[in-house]
Amino acid sequence: MVLSTIIICRNARPFIETCLNSVRSQTHTPDEILVVDGNSEDGTMEWLRQQTDIIRISQTGKGIANARNTGILAAGGDYLAFLDADDVWEPEKLALQLALLRQNPNLRAVTTLLTKSNDPDRTEWVAMTPGGFLFNRDVFDRFGLFNEEWMVASDHAWFIRAIRQGLTYEVVPQALLQKGMHDQNLSIAQQKRYRSELLTIMRQQQAY
Repeated sequence: MVLSTIIICRNARPFIETCLNSVRSQTHTPDEILVVDGNSEDGTMEWLRQQTDIIRISQTGKGIANARNTGILAAGGDYLAFLDADDVWEPEKLALQLALLRQNPNLRAVTTLLTKSNDPDRTEWVAMTPGGFLFNRDVFDRFGLFNEEWMVASDHAWFIRAIRQGLTYEVVPQALLQKGMHDQNLSIAQQKRYRSELLTIMRQQQAY
């Protein structure tokens, strides 16, 4: 069974090396690492060209939903894991998640807890974000891809839809994902749009 990791990046040169090393350091190494670059202009793609163990993909569409969908369609794995280029995994993340999926055939996904890089207390949250999950690939056949209509909140829209339609998942009770928090975060840089999209998504779901 093949496990693919899909890294999403745009202008991520300050972060991408640490992110990629956290994938390389997994106790269960992914069979393939895809990096989808959204037309970076800060030297990210030039650095990626020097990495011989990854598959580099230049994003032709726009937005994070398109980047994730591009990675899904290009990946060859039976299991898919996502990671934003400013985030970091703990070494045992994939191994613990894969073990749970193999033990329980009814599970379609496993997530973890997360911490935030700007939180000195290291408060732990359930990681309802693609970077926390390991997915069985068939969830995207059943629940569809990320909706590219949403430029900021597509992840939330996908999880709401999938959970309502029966996505089965468990949570590894360990903080295995660290979210990089900074002014360039999409949800922070476009906070007004993020809130507007999220409100619209919630209203649409309540209408069903």
